[in-house]
Amino acid sequence: MRTLFVALLLLAATSSARALSDREIADIIEAAKQSADGQGALKFTRVTRGGQFDGCELQFSGGMRDWRSQNGELVRFTGSVSSFYERGKHFFVLVKLVGEDLRFNSKAHISQARFVPHHVSIRTQGATYGQGGDVQKLQCEAGYTCWMFATPGWNFAKDYANSLAEGSLELLITRARGSMDLSLDLAKLKESQDTAPHFWEFVSCYSELLRKFGAQD
Repeated sequence: MRTLFVALLLLAATSSARALSDREIADIIEAAKQSADGQGALKFTRVTRGGQFDGCELQFSGGMRDWRSQNGELVRFTGSVSSFYERGKHFFVLVKLVGEDLRFNSKAHISQARFVPHHVSIRTQGATYGQGGDVQKLQCEAGYTCWMFATPGWNFAKDYANSLAEGSLELLITRARGSMDLSLDLAKLKESQDTAPHFWEFVSCYSELLRKFGAQD
């Protein structure tokens, strides 16, 4: 979300040079919101346990405008998606997440208010997972909430793999009970040139996870 802060620095510099009208300030803030919509960053990590390959993690931070319940104000989601395999049982995906409302004022200050999303689902090419008993909400690291997706059999693993191969990792985030979902596709976040390589490294790692551990059952 680098563009957001650049725009606000511009606002601060311009304000110090001359008095801006309320309309000019509103236009600059609106431009900052538009630029930050869909901005984000990814970081891939290969997970090991006892020195042995154990899974794949994709850390993320992504901003969007919430037109569902916040009148187009910015919200930022930060966390990670991790893929693991429990031998003899099934693949599972762990989503770690926290939300943050971002608000502006005319002095180029941003207020930040964290919140815990009510629910998270994963939408694949074949189905949406997280609507029933295939997801469990957990407490994890301080400030974050986790959702563990664990579906017996291979349907989830295959649907998830197909979506990754098509360039999609979509989270459906329910902000509050009864509210409409916000869609955050990690593969489509845009900011730096490093974003795409990190996503495809995660895809490659997940493919390796399928090959290495799936053959053991």
